[in-house]
Amino acid sequence: MEIKERIPSPRLALAFLADLPLEGTEMVDLVLALKQAFSEKDVQKAARRTLFRLKQRGIPVPDEDTDGLPRFTPKPLAEASSPSAFIGPLDGFGSRAAFIMIPQVPAGVDLGMGVVSDEKGFIEFAYGRFSKKRAREMKELFFEQVVYLVETSPSHVATVLEASYVKNKSAGDRANGDYLRLRPWLLEKAPPLGKSPVYEVIPTETVDEEVPTESQVERLLAHDWMETWIIDPQEIGPLAEEIIKVEESPILVSKEQRANRVQDLKEDHLKRIFPEEKQRLLKGRLEEMAYLLNKVGEEPLARIALSAALTLEKEESSFRANPFLRRMVERSLAYYLKSTGEEGGQGGPSTASDGGGSLILA
Repeated sequence: MEIKERIPSPRLALAFLADLPLEGTEMVDLVLALKQAFSEKDVQKAARRTLFRLKQRGIPVPDEDTDGLPRFTPKPLAEASSPSAFIGPLDGFGSRAAFIMIPQVPAGVDLGMGVVSDEKGFIEFAYGRFSKKRAREMKELFFEQVVYLVETSPSHVATVLEASYVKNKSAGDRANGDYLRLRPWLLEKAPPLGKSPVYEVIPTETVDEEVPTESQVERLLAHDWMETWIIDPQEIGPLAEEIIKVEESPILVSKEQRANRVQDLKEDHLKRIFPEEKQRLLKGRLEEMAYLLNKVGEEPLARIALSAALTLEKEESSFRANPFLRRMVERSLAYYLKSTGEEGGQGGPSTASDGGGSLILA
């Protein structure tokens, strides 16, 4: 590619020369290419000064012919290394970590990282350009703070970030501002996906008719990644209080009467706990978990997660008919009743709703 396609004006050429790192023979090629491409005196002078400084550092610089052109043809500008992207599993609040690294030419690395939520959008997000050394340090520190991260495609991360942007693009906060600097590159080089990437690795038809059993759902929810998948105490609390009243009722004397009444209460509360929008979010979370589980080699659990997601597409997701929703309610009730009994107040999962605390690195 011609250098003027990358650096189209003398002003940009001067700025490029001023910031050029004085190391490596490839820098000589770049300076000579700029010197050949721009005849303006300021550019020629800056190029000669840069070549002299490179020569002082012991880097070989070829002599020039009398016409001012180098005796050899400069090599093309080096291509940047491929970008890398990582995403974390969703916690019980729909929050997850996201990370993308984009190497630049001739030097430097762009980093975008933070925590996003499928309900709230950006919780925190930072973007900037750093030296390779500093970028490597920041990546290591970010990975130390986040428990799980799985490598994925830049388009997958772009899909998650763009959805967060749509959620709170009117907020005008710093996270939005940083994302807006990264967004043009993502939309051009890594456009968002039309659907969850799980459907590229697990065809729908292979699980469409499968309904997970109670034991399968229990296995899925027992995974480390699903530890915080508990219904919010404020949402499950009213149901728990009504169940306590049933257990203490002097009218319902038999165990069978009480059990039937409790089942009716759970069915009645299901639509309030999981309205249509909440079920849509839950379906998306299960699809994402299925993809990540498959990525790390846990295909059986991935298939359970995807089949659970597909049950939420059914016309009627009742308490009795949907084993995943049923298990979520039962598990959350047990957690709620245990925490209120032992602590005298409403409890909740140990992970905070911002994905586990501040992750933005200085």
